[in-house]
Amino acid sequence: IEKEMSSPIFDVIHAATAIHRLARWQGTLNEQVQHRYKLLIEELVAKALVLVDDVTPPTTVATMIWATAKLWAKVPATQQLMPLLVDAAQWMATSFKEQEMANIVWSAAHLRHEAPQLSSVIPAVMQPLICQVE
Repeated sequence: IEKEMSSPIFDVIHAATAIHRLARWQGTLNEQVQHRYKLLIEELVAKALVLVDDVTPPTTVATMIWATAKLWAKVPATQQLMPLLVDAAQWMATSFKEQEMANIVWSAAHLRHEAPQLSSVIPAVMQPLICQVE
């Protein structure tokens, strides 16, 4: 992935996919693996911080929020993403699909003590669903 990250075509979708894959395989991230890839993961997070912007798709933001929640304890470097992702989720709150809403709500519940700022987006994220029910 080092080579890919330096490519001009490496975008936010690629970064989110890499972080998502880390989260899916987080059970295999023992201390030795974490130590070996620490700098690469930090570079990936730094790249993601630059790539998330106002045209980032809602699916990507929701995926990154979920992955960050999954990796919170094992890969602390990903914690840097949360403030940016919370801001992005706040301004695109009405654009999330139901599964994305569920992932954000799960992430907020999972990180209720570690990242309480994520809970602040739940009312805005859930508003479209509430309107459908009413």
